[in-house]
This record gives sequence, C-alpha cells and structure tokens, in this order.
Amino acid sequence: MSVPIPTDFTVPSNGANDALAVVMADGQTVIQGQPFARCSPGGPATSLELAPSANLYTNGILGAHGGSGLSSLGGTIRLNQLVPGGVIRHALKVNLDAAVDLYPSPGFVWPAVRHDSCAPGCYGGTVRALEMGSLLAIPTSVNIDALGLETAPGRMLAWTLQNYGAYVADNTARSVFSIETEDGPDGSVVNQFQQTWGYPFQAPAGNGTPWSHDINVIIANLAVVANNGPLSIGGGGIPLQPLAPPIGN
Repeated sequence: MSVPIPTDFTVPSNGANDALAVVMADGQTVIQGQPFARCSPGGPATSLELAPSANLYTNGILGAHGGSGLSSLGGTIRLNQLVPGGVIRHALKVNLDAAVDLYPSPGFVWPAVRHDSCAPGCYGGTVRALEMGSLLAIPTSVNIDALGLETAPGRMLAWTLQNYGAYVADNTARSVFSIETEDGPDGSVVNQFQQTWGYPFQAPAGNGTPWSHDINVIIANLAVVANNGPLSIGGGGIPLQPLAPPIGN
C-alpha cells in the first residue's frame, strides 16, 4: 500500500498498539493499519495489518484496532483539544488490561466486531458487562465538581467521560489504562500536553501527582453503559449532548 506520509514524520517501533489512519489524496478514502512504525525520516513504513479502506463520510465505526476492529481515527484526542479553553465533544477510546478487566465470554459487544485472538483465555475480568467495545462513562448521578479533581485537564476529561464516554478499543496486555491520543505530522498530543501543562500525560498511577490523582479518581468513577447499542447509542434516553453533525464535503 502506498500512502502519503511527510518525509520527516517518524513513529518508533515500540511494542505499542500505534493504530494508523491516513486520509488519501481524494480527501475521503481512509487507510487504516496497526501497529504502525516508521523508524527513520524518509524511510519505509510498516504495519502488521491493514484494515479494509473506509470512506470519511460514512459512520466511521470500523477500522484497524486489532482487539475490537474499531476505527483508528475516531475517538482519538486530537491536537488542541486538551488545552486551556479546549472542549472534547466526542467519545474517547481507551485500552484496558484484558487479563484483569475484560470479561471472557462472548468477549465483545457493539460497536466492536471482534475480540483479541487470544480470547477468551487471555481475558480475566469479572464484570459481566465489560467487554471489548464496551462504552464506559461517569454516571450522571456523580457530581464531577465534587470529586476533588486537582487539575484542569482532569476536569476536562471527566466532563467528556460523563457527557460522551469512552469505548474500549484494544488490549494493553499489561497493567496500564491507556487513553488514545493523536501523534501525527502536525504534532503529538502527549508532547503538547507536557508543554501546555508542565507535566507528562503518561504517569504511574501511584506517583502522587495531582494528574495521576485525577486519573485514578476518574477510573474509579467509570461505569459500563450496558444498554449501549446501534439503536440506543449512548444507552438511550435523552442524550446529554447532541450527536455530531455529518462531516460536510
């Protein structure tokens, strides 16, 4: 497959999921793959798997996440969203440690179309509703202003997770809670976060910083939206936020 990649854009081969999404020159065809790596500027790029090409103007659900089959593009925190004055107005994607978190059988729910090839043996969760593709959210019964969150980005994430939630897209295969972020030719959310807020986006859960405190509190308040489905997106009822409008040509 030949896709347009700026000469100076690199992604190290690092053992992470590193899902790829490239919009082709026609402005609508999306090529997706996983895991992606390009180790040197101008050098060849590799991806273990390519998903069937998609169209940017369709529902955007499916793609190259190996654990779920979900989109590489949708649900990612983009540049300039997790900054002062930014608002993330879409559902997020998270990766969980399947050996501890994901229920073994049947192993996936809508909008996921599959589970890891190692399942059910590598899944060891005990919450029946928590599977690959599950929607997680902070319940509306939780007052996020009363959670004692100590950072601005923590409060921003909590708002998004209560109003939109996050889909389980992949397996970290280790004791890590991963939030999907953009790393592209225009920059990296992880780097932008460090430059903007003065502390790293990636942090050990027990390092005692205000940011890790907030992430721990957010995780502790997440619940599974068990009645999420294609006919009841977000769980039905009155939506907290309107669905995103169609992308205009």
